[in-house]
Amino acid sequence: MALTKEKTEEIIKKIEEAIKKKSGQSGFKCPVCTNNQFSLAGGFTNDFLMDKLGGGLVIGGPVLPSIPIVCTNCGNTFFLNTMVLGIDIDKEVISKENKEKDKPRKEEKKNG
Repeated sequence: MALTKEKTEEIIKKIEEAIKKKSGQSGFKCPVCTNNQFSLAGGFTNDFLMDKLGGGLVIGGPVLPSIPIVCTNCGNTFFLNTMVLGIDIDKEVISKENKEKDKPRKEEKKNG
C-alpha cells in the first residue's frame, strides 16, 4: 500500500529535521550526481539481519527499519535507518491509522 500524500509530507519533514539535527545542515546532496531533490519510494523496507552469509531468513528476527529515498535526477536509491534518525515511523503511522479507525461512527438507527 502506498503512502498518502499527507503521510509522505509528514515523513519528509521528520527526515529533514533529523538530518538537520544530526549534521547541522538543512539538506543533503546525492552522492552520485550532487542533486538535492529527492522523493520517497512510497513506503518502508526492512533489511533482515542474518547471523551468517547463506543463513536462512528468520521470521520475526532482527531487522533494520529503513526509508528508501530516491534521487529525482539520477535515480540513486539509498536507505535511511529510521532508528538511527530517531524516527519511529511505524508507531506514528500505525497510531494515526488506529485513531482513524477508532473515531466514533454515527450509529445506525436500530429497527425495532
